[in-house]
Amino acid sequence: MFRRKHRQRPPQPGHSASAGTAPPQAEEPGGSARRRGEPGINRLGLQSSFPLPFPRPAPHWLQLAYKGISMRRFLIASAAAVLTASAALADLEAGDAAPDFTVEGFQAGEAQSFTLSEALANGPVVAFFFPAAFTSGCEAQAANFAENIEQFEALGAQVIGLTAGNVDRLSEFSTQHCADAFPVFAVSDEMIGDYDARLRPGGSWTGRITYVIDQDSTIAYHYADGNPYPHVDNSLTALRAMGEAE
Repeated sequence: MFRRKHRQRPPQPGHSASAGTAPPQAEEPGGSARRRGEPGINRLGLQSSFPLPFPRPAPHWLQLAYKGISMRRFLIASAAAVLTASAALADLEAGDAAPDFTVEGFQAGEAQSFTLSEALANGPVVAFFFPAAFTSGCEAQAANFAENIEQFEALGAQVIGLTAGNVDRLSEFSTQHCADAFPVFAVSDEMIGDYDARLRPGGSWTGRITYVIDQDSTIAYHYADGNPYPHVDNSLTALRAMGEAE
């Protein structure tokens, strides 16, 4: 009987011609072979504590995670830098005329009205814009002004706070965080535009900008920074310089 001969297949590249022989394992950077699915040195050059079955490089977001970079903190820091930079570019300059305004607010929980032109008859005005009542940075800034109010009064200046955020709580804010030391007022969208004090383009909240307004209704000094703490010291320095120049 004629028997059909079975054609022997040629060995495939990377495989032994002998039956049952496993292909050679890839060498790890340290020189020892690692089987597929076992822990070892990954493509980032880091010791892996779990199997890495896929030999292709890790995606970029995973590389960032391995390096300990917090994407959330990076985005927050970037956003803060953009907001601070935009505010710094927008504010009025020293020597510009300060637009007159009348605002309503509270001091020591009591309703108050304030008109800039009338107040300037008694001395310079330090007007600090802040984003919103009862936010951590604004609470710290208000408390810092309150703690130093005697220095401002000694220099003949009146301090006022101005905001467009959480204005329905200004009565509480004037006692809890301003310590009854100075008034805080709600501002209109028109006034935010007049003083270039918008937190961000198209937004309705005020940025963190301080103006020292001289008695001739001109801007003597301005300072824009998201950090709430330097505003007091910088304003006092500007007032002292104004006194020395007289």
